[in-house]
Amino acid sequence: MKVKTVCKTIAILFSLYIIVNILQFFFLNNCNPKYNPGKFNNDKNIKQSHNCYMYALNKIDKELAYKWNTKCKDLDKCIKLKHRPGNVNNNISKKEVSTCENIRKGVLDDNPKIYLSDQNDICKNGFYKIASSVDQNKSFHFYRQDKNNLWSHKDGGKSVTNLDDDQNSIVDPQYCNRGQYKSFCNYFCVPNGKLYKTRSKPYRFG
Repeated sequence: MKVKTVCKTIAILFSLYIIVNILQFFFLNNCNPKYNPGKFNNDKNIKQSHNCYMYALNKIDKELAYKWNTKCKDLDKCIKLKHRPGNVNNNISKKEVSTCENIRKGVLDDNPKIYLSDQNDICKNGFYKIASSVDQNKSFHFYRQDKNNLWSHKDGGKSVTNLDDDQNSIVDPQYCNRGQYKSFCNYFCVPNGKLYKTRSKPYRFG
């Protein structure tokens, strides 16, 4: 009798576990951006001018794309047009200070609604998850979790992809092949732009 009771209890708990995970899956995906590479790839000016940070924030800057097409003759100045963590509050994360600490501070400074997360945390309603990594003191990189629960990214002016450097789907950016971005840094929960304003901005010339 006791064995039956124990088995029944285990079965109920297991069923509850499955139900909770299913609900979490749909809840998580409710605010995650849809994987739509064409949004950033199809227009060459958007593709070339938008970087990993802008992609992670799911942010299209039409003014930037226009400037890139009409005014961008100097490569160094063109690169400075791209959005970088920390520009909103003038804590600019330049490439020579691309460390986990600086990138983390820059992201959190850009928008007080963004908050740090962990690998297994589920973001609160209206938010989705991104992740950061760095090529120490050289460059930074971001990944974004999409509606399919996998991750995607955009490296500089390259095309958006949902594959890592081994051409595998990205289940978790902390454990995928990130190429030159050897140091994994942080997970963040970011407001979905349809529900909350996501702030970032480029350098200014001069």
